[in-house]
Amino acid sequence: MPRSADPRRRLPDRLWARAAALAGCLILAGPAPGQVAENPVYVDDSTAAADALGQALGRLDAGEPAEAVRLLQDALDTEGDRLLPSPDEPDLFITVRARLTREILARPALLARYRETAEPAARALLESGDTEGVVRRFGLTTAGFDAALILAERRLESARFDSAWRTLAALTDHPDRAGERAARAARLLGRILRYTDAAGARALARAWGDDRAPTAAPPIDPPRLNLGRSPLEPGPSVKLDDLVARALASAALPAPIAGAEDPQRRVRRTRRAAGREAPLHYILPVVTDSAVVVNDGRTVSALERYTLAPIWTADLVPPSMRSANPYVTTGRAAIEDLATAAVAGRFVVAVGGIAVRGLREEDDRLHAFDAQTGAALWAVAPADIDPDLAEGAFRGTPIIDQGVVVVGVVKSIKERRLLSYYLAGLDLITGRTLWTRP
Repeated sequence: MPRSADPRRRLPDRLWARAAALAGCLILAGPAPGQVAENPVYVDDSTAAADALGQALGRLDAGEPAEAVRLLQDALDTEGDRLLPSPDEPDLFITVRARLTREILARPALLARYRETAEPAARALLESGDTEGVVRRFGLTTAGFDAALILAERRLESARFDSAWRTLAALTDHPDRAGERAARAARLLGRILRYTDAAGARALARAWGDDRAPTAAPPIDPPRLNLGRSPLEPGPSVKLDDLVARALASAALPAPIAGAEDPQRRVRRTRRAAGREAPLHYILPVVTDSAVVVNDGRTVSALERYTLAPIWTADLVPPSMRSANPYVTTGRAAIEDLATAAVAGRFVVAVGGIAVRGLREEDDRLHAFDAQTGAALWAVAPADIDPDLAEGAFRGTPIIDQGVVVVGVVKSIKERRLLSYYLAGLDLITGRTLWTRP
C-alpha cells in the first residue's frame, strides 16, 4: 500500500489539539448504552501463501515455470495447513494445500512441470517410509497417489473408516487416477464401503462411477469402535425405577485447593443464602464399564465402579514438587477449567495441573496411563506438540476418537491482547503429534 503524506503537515496545531481532545472524550466515553463492543475473530489465513501464489502466477506468465514451481512448493511445505479464501466463495476459507492444488490442476503446463520437478523428492520420501509427509507435500505426484493408497489402507485396517474414504476422496481429480491405479483405488473404496454407510463415501462411489467403486459385496458389521468416554459426553439412558433412595457407596473427592477463588462464587452466595452451603468442586469424574476415574490435577485415581474401592493411583505431580499452596505467591485466582479425564479401552488420558491465570499450575502436561494398572505410558507438554505452543496451556477435556487424542491448547499474547485456541491430534498409543489446527 503506498504511504500517504502525513496529514499533520496540512492542519494547524490548534486543530490537532482539538481533534486529540475529542478523541480522548470518545475513548473515555466507551460504547453507547445498548451497544456491544466488537471482539474481532481472526482466521488463521496465510498472507505468505497468498503472496507466493500471486508471485508464482506472475512468474508463470513471465515464462519462468521453474521459479513458479519453487514458490508453490515452498508454500505447500511451510503453510499447507493454514487457510486461504476459496476462489468461488471469498467468505469460505480452505487449506492452503487445497487452494494451491486447485490452482495447479487448472493449468496443465504448470501441472506437468510441477510433477516433473517434484516426483524425485516425493519418491525418495515415500521410500524412506514417510507416507503422510508425501501426501501433505507432494500430493499431485505419482508417488503422492501411491502414498495416499497406502495411507487409506492403513486407516481402513485401523477401523478409521471415515478417514480412509476421505483420503481417497482427495484423489478424485488426481492425474494418476487412471488405469491400474484407478482400479486399485476403486477396489479399496469398495472394501471401505462394506464397513460404513457414510453419505460422503456413497457420493464418492457415485462420482467415480459403478466400474470404479463396486459396492455389490455384502456389508460387514463393523467392529466396536473405541471412541473413548469422557464426563462431558452423553451416556446411555438410565432406568430409575429400581433406584434405591440412598448411596450404595461413597468416596470423598479432594477439597478445592486453598486460596483458589471459586469461579462460581455468585452461585455459592445464592446457595449460602438458601441455607444449602456446599463446596463446588472443579473435579468431574468419568464413569466406565468397571471403574470411576478421577483426576484432581495432581493425581489420577481409578475406583471400582460399584464399591468405590481404590484400584490404583498415579501421580501427575510428584509429592516433592507440589506447593503447599500454589496460589500463595500471587493471591487468589479463579480456577478456569475442570479437572477431567477421558478413557478408551486400556488408556486413560488426563491433563495435569490446575488451570489458573491462563496457564496450568504445577504441571502443564497431557498424560496417558494404563487403565488396568495405572502405569504411565507417555506425557507431552504443549511445546512437545509444536514449538509455537511453548507458551500455551491445555484447556478442555481431551476427546479420544478412533485412536486419536484431540486436545485444545490456549495461547495468550498479552502484549497484543490476543487469545488463540489450537486443536492438536495425538496418537493414542505413542503420544506422537499427528496434526495441529489453529
